[in-house]
Amino acid sequence: MRTRRAHLNTPKASTGAGKLLGTGTVLASFVCAGALVALVSACGDGSSNGSGGSGGQGGAGATGGQGGDGLQDFVTSASSSSSSSSSGAGGQDAGPTCDPPNPAGGTSVFAAAYGDSQTQSGVSVSTDKMGNILLAGAFQGAMNLGGTMLTSGGKEDAFIAKFSPNGQVLWAKRFGDAQNQSATGIGADAEGNVYVTGIFIGTVNFGGQNLTSDTNFFQDVFLVKFAPDGTHQWSKKFGDSNIQYARALAVDGIGNVVISGYFQQQVDFGGGVLTASGSAFDVFLAKFNATGQHLWSRTYGNEADQSAKSLAVDGSGNVYVAGEASGSIDFGTGPLTAAGNPSAFVAKLDSQGAPIWAKISAGAGKASANAVAVSPTGAVAVAGQFQGTFDLGGKPMTNPDLDDAFVSVLTAGGAQTYTLRFGDETFQRADGVAFAPNGDLLLAGAFTGSIDLGGGAIPSAEGFDMFLGRFAAKDGCLEWGRGYGGPLVQSPQSLVFDPASGNVVLTGSFGGTVDFGLGPVSAAGDDAFLFAVKP
Repeated sequence: MRTRRAHLNTPKASTGAGKLLGTGTVLASFVCAGALVALVSACGDGSSNGSGGSGGQGGAGATGGQGGDGLQDFVTSASSSSSSSSSGAGGQDAGPTCDPPNPAGGTSVFAAAYGDSQTQSGVSVSTDKMGNILLAGAFQGAMNLGGTMLTSGGKEDAFIAKFSPNGQVLWAKRFGDAQNQSATGIGADAEGNVYVTGIFIGTVNFGGQNLTSDTNFFQDVFLVKFAPDGTHQWSKKFGDSNIQYARALAVDGIGNVVISGYFQQQVDFGGGVLTASGSAFDVFLAKFNATGQHLWSRTYGNEADQSAKSLAVDGSGNVYVAGEASGSIDFGTGPLTAAGNPSAFVAKLDSQGAPIWAKISAGAGKASANAVAVSPTGAVAVAGQFQGTFDLGGKPMTNPDLDDAFVSVLTAGGAQTYTLRFGDETFQRADGVAFAPNGDLLLAGAFTGSIDLGGGAIPSAEGFDMFLGRFAAKDGCLEWGRGYGGPLVQSPQSLVFDPASGNVVLTGSFGGTVDFGLGPVSAAGDDAFLFAVKP
């Protein structure tokens, strides 16, 4: 395979936070998304951190590039050959012959920042059937969302907001007290009702009764349903005196809602007590109907730590969960042993929670699956980061440096179609993945150093920058790719493709000034951002 490159720049920018910028063309550089809001837990979020290899890449029968450019590896199956070098000159790579990416691909629709001199972060983004955008996150200080001023009660509060397809705020709400709260997952059903999950310490009221955590030290989980206009429908809390952490939410076609995350000791979602193994964190999955009644709940894990980080459902109600595991984990298809510490996993279950298939990455080192998505035809994409050796069903990739980003596309039966890897000697990770209607892949993440998505090395500014790319369904060839950044830290957290508008919408946090393609946007501190692209 010959990977052709188009170098992209990373210009800086500056304008007031909260300003909504209109339609335009994405410039050749993208945002470095901001530092994450410090969440409530006494423990971390379980993410693997680090970065990846280096070196240029040559096509079959061609000489590899000089070391120092970002490396892209392509793996199709165990019988395919691929470059797995991670430093020095780029290697030969067997794979498809790719046309040059489209330098004009990816048109900005709008970009906005929300926050003050304190810390704000968009954590989850989704859309409803009308193309309205739903945003959830956490903030400290104040946020002006379309004229609605939200002010935190002390530490971090949860917030949610609904936007029109062109980014105009329709309504916004905050929830919390003097303790910590964060909204971590959001979605909508076919009628436009909004479901939100997250974590909290202290007391929170979403419009019904007060919900109070079992202790003032460790967080409990909440699940809430709102009407399309933001009116409270019902709210629930789950937890004990230890740690429970909801990381993701998905809504199926008939209004059932699934949440996933991890927990310590015990938790009861309404179907009986689930008990974790020893003092470690285990994965949980829980499903509820549209009225909040428990349908089923499951736990997976052993004496080591496991964490679910992302969730998706398909048109048949099948559930896809991805994350990281140490030790071993069994989704009902037999134990999966983690060779790394941790290893990345992805599993498919039916609508009743029965296992269909499950996979865990092979190879020593560490790996984490940060995002999962399913296409209308049942293809599955899992994205994340790894250090050391990584194999999800093809030929192993090796990265001795800091974390590299990866995305693997699997068939409906769980067989690997291809895996792409991106990175240099510094840090790269993939944070969000989605499918376009034609099966093309949309991928977002963060990087330092440089990253090559297949069109040439994209250098970062001084801090973390953000990347966004579109890859062809049939072979993973880059169709267009962008880097966006500035001298401070930027971090994308969530990505969604909206079928109604045809836009890709991203959220996260950023510091400093970034040009999203419509002119510079400046953060007052670490601000939440919302950004839409016509892919």
